[in-house]
Amino acid sequence: MSGNPQTPAETFAKSAPLRSATRWFFRKYPFASGYGAVACSRVAKVLCPPSADLVWADIRGIRCPVPLNDLVGRSMYLMGDLDPKLTWVIDRVLSPGDTALDAGANLGLMTALIASRVGEHGRVLAFEPSPLMQERLRRMKAANPGIPVELFPVALGRAQGESELRVPPGRRPCSTTRIGRSNMSSRFAWNPCPPSWNNVASPKSGF
Repeated sequence: MSGNPQTPAETFAKSAPLRSATRWFFRKYPFASGYGAVACSRVAKVLCPPSADLVWADIRGIRCPVPLNDLVGRSMYLMGDLDPKLTWVIDRVLSPGDTALDAGANLGLMTALIASRVGEHGRVLAFEPSPLMQERLRRMKAANPGIPVELFPVALGRAQGESELRVPPGRRPCSTTRIGRSNMSSRFAWNPCPPSWNNVASPKSGF
């Protein structure tokens, strides 16, 4: 025998049937919660080694580019969701043809779930101030022609202003509390909804 034995992660990466079977299990098992815990588990990190390289996650038929060094990205890739309870709310609050705002679209999970719910006659207004996330959202939109998503590279606020966005290495949560850690940062603008959108706002518009 020559060469070094493959690690479980290498075997998983090279086996399309194994990847498909694993993702099928995670998507079919009736989790009510805990997707984030699964995505942070040692097993998930062995199956999907943390990497900044992008892979395509399938969110109800909508393809989203996600990194595997992010718990949301791993959860999207393995399970197609992060919080089934929130998805349950989306499915019951929104209807086909509705307009919804996604304030802080991040990797596009909620954007994709909402888009799949409101359908081609609905609208999803996705706001995201991070330049990195904006690029990934643009890639998501380009990979899914016809999805009812409109991207806005700003944050929403009560009035016009400017803030700093800090992102820790690996894009882990709680970025502002990680004292002494190096952070990527960028300045971004935030704006209120323009008056012309008053006819859009309704109890079912904001999410």
